[in-house]
Amino acid sequence: MKQVLRRVLDSAGKVRVEEVPAPSNGRNGLLVDVRRSLISSGTERGTLAKTPLELTRLVMTDPWMRKAVMQMLSGGISATANKVVDELKLPREIGYSGAGIVLAAGEGVSGLKVGERVAYAAAGHASVVSVSKALTVPIPEAVSFEEACFSTVGAIALNGVRKSGATLGEKVAVLGLGLVGQLTAQLLLAAGCEVIGVDISEAKIASAKAAGVHFAVNSATSDAVNIVRDYCAGQGADRVIICAQTQDEKLANDAMKMCRAQGQVTFVGIVAMNLERMPFFQGELNLNFARAYGPGIMDAAFERGEREYPKEYVPFTARDNMATFLRLVGEGKVDVKRFISASYPIDRAQEAYDSIFAKTSTNIAVVLEYPETTLAAAKADNALTHPSPK
Repeated sequence: MKQVLRRVLDSAGKVRVEEVPAPSNGRNGLLVDVRRSLISSGTERGTLAKTPLELTRLVMTDPWMRKAVMQMLSGGISATANKVVDELKLPREIGYSGAGIVLAAGEGVSGLKVGERVAYAAAGHASVVSVSKALTVPIPEAVSFEEACFSTVGAIALNGVRKSGATLGEKVAVLGLGLVGQLTAQLLLAAGCEVIGVDISEAKIASAKAAGVHFAVNSATSDAVNIVRDYCAGQGADRVIICAQTQDEKLANDAMKMCRAQGQVTFVGIVAMNLERMPFFQGELNLNFARAYGPGIMDAAFERGEREYPKEYVPFTARDNMATFLRLVGEGKVDVKRFISASYPIDRAQEAYDSIFAKTSTNIAVVLEYPETTLAAAKADNALTHPSPK
């Protein structure tokens, strides 16, 4: 089977398509014949764009990675450097959102059956993937594979909206109109909010307006803080959701200044956070974070399908967010097709990445297409590459 891989230590952002063994399936997992997977301009472009200097900074600021490096240093600086470089040069899978047809289901899986169309999270771009039942949902009849492969990114946006606490009639500013920001805006519109878009790209602002955003402003060419406050009768937005990805600390501080007193600022994107105290103090602002797709993420037992959360305490898990997003797509309340700039067969994955990786690109979503794979073919592939011991 084919899979898209890339080396971490490759600042050029190059990927490669290789023939690899088909995955095996666990008790709580499903084998999925992938038909479409999504490349998003934010998360994956950010991953590919990391330079060696940025990767070094990541090592120095991440406690777990720092500990691992310190342990390796016990073997000497030269040996450690060689080991780190070797690790960074290893091909890694990339991608996290797709859709296809169930080829096989583990004995611990219920509610999903062989032959059913499903969308999944946390698996890379590949012809066949093994996914957890905890991060796999059925695709509504009215939703295509092309639309369904947005489920993971949609869940990220929906989790941000839930965490923001936005309610009917509130004015909500969305900072950053990449794919997550655009989907966040559409979800807020579906919830009856008055949506304000903020970005530095005129193309993305135009896209948001075309999707129904009530008001939008270019923060690169105008005083976005005062313009947003004026639009909100001088009070500021009820809520601000940050969907941008930037190391410019000004954005987070501007978000505080755009928000009304007692308002809520929710961080979805990864931004620098050298925050000024006075906007917090004067406005008694509330701040929170939305973690990926929703409750259950970063809980290894949940992600493996070994733990369920009580509905009365956790009404919407990551899986629920994925399912809700697809329902809204099927009902026509969220339009994802408008964001697809192109589709490519998996063999042309490099072209797909180039189309969003180029500095001049305004594309925010590209879809990879896959030929059909049968269960027999997947098993044969696995058997050929993992022969049973005699």
